[in-house]
Amino acid sequence: MARGLNAARKLRLNRKDQRWADLGYKKRALGTAFKSSPFGGSSHAKGIVLEKVGVEAKQPNSAIRKCVRVQLIKNGKKVICEKVEKSDIATIDKKKYLVPADLTVGQFVYVIRKRIKLSPEKAIFIFVDEVLPPTAALMSSIYEEHKDED
Repeated sequence: MARGLNAARKLRLNRKDQRWADLGYKKRALGTAFKSSPFGGSSHAKGIVLEKVGVEAKQPNSAIRKCVRVQLIKNGKKVICEKVEKSDIATIDKKKYLVPADLTVGQFVYVIRKRIKLSPEKAIFIFVDEVLPPTAALMSSIYEEHKDED
């Protein structure tokens, strides 16, 4: 323990060094809790439900908890994809997609083809407001041009 007239300086500096051993202080000072949080520090976030899952509880309980797998809406764009009634392709099991901003229309068509297991012989076309967008166009630019108010 330090003693003397200038002891406060040594005690203060020692305490400052030892604070970093405390996990709570380290998280607050560096802001890692905010940076690593998927909600970005918020208590609520918007998301799209991907699937509903039943999770079995561990011992003493023998219950199945109802949970959902969610994809957060952050930088992605919400796209609703529907098929025309007259088409003979299989129905899409998932209508709402969360598309990254840097995805092209051609890549999105590839995702849809894989989702509905469409054979290579069959053609698929994506229309946005009755217009066929170019396959090299980014989904984010098309979204900004044709997005709804809601």
